[in-house]
Amino acid sequence: MKKILIMVINKLLGLFTSILVKDVSVVREYYDNGQTAYETPYKNGKEHGISKHYYENGQLKFERPYKNGKLDGISKSYYENGQPVRVTTFVDGEAHGIAKDYYKTGKLMAEIPWVNDILDGIQKNYYTNGKLQSETTWVRGESENTHYYYENS
Repeated sequence: MKKILIMVINKLLGLFTSILVKDVSVVREYYDNGQTAYETPYKNGKEHGISKHYYENGQLKFERPYKNGKLDGISKSYYENGQPVRVTTFVDGEAHGIAKDYYKTGKLMAEIPWVNDILDGIQKNYYTNGKLQSETTWVRGESENTHYYYENS
């Protein structure tokens, strides 16, 4: 039997909409200007799929992939100008791999190593001109040492 439920509730800060079809739903909330604030898919009561949040002007703010209620896949966040802020890979709810942070110009700011949600490896930070600023060695969440580089060297 197909269950279809459409529920619309006016909230103080916007319009909330939930559409449920066979235990799969998408929850949306809107800004007062009618733009979507966010949309998050659910399956069997857990976040499942790509959750998207938006700035009030409609520009994508971040997108996060979920699988059975846990982050799983590549999470991306953006500045209001559309340039990326951070890109991080998650596996079964934990950060894993090299996360990348960016300046508003789109240039790389940092590369941050994650292993099972713990900092582990060499973190690299960059000046706005792209030159290496520093390297920090992380071992199981503890900073071992940091080397700094001068912008003009």
